[in-house]
Amino acid sequence: MALYLLLSVKHSPGFNGDALWWGPEESGYVDDLESAGRYEREEAERIAARTQGDAVVVPLTTASKLSRLCVNYALILGRLKL
Repeated sequence: MALYLLLSVKHSPGFNGDALWWGPEESGYVDDLESAGRYEREEAERIAARTQGDAVVVPLTTASKLSRLCVNYALILGRLKL
């Protein structure tokens, strides 16, 4: 079964310029692919239809191919605390 993500057009790009995704069970927005909600196609399309263009259905395989791993520069230098 193929899985889909929901890209938030309204909230992207995020503070770091990356895409923001809907969280699991429509629980807000996340900026990393691992935390993004996974939806079956029918559910993703149903949710997207009621958002008036905010949510775009994206196949997980497509998003995965376009993703990149990055590390926050300030965290490496110790300027931010985890």
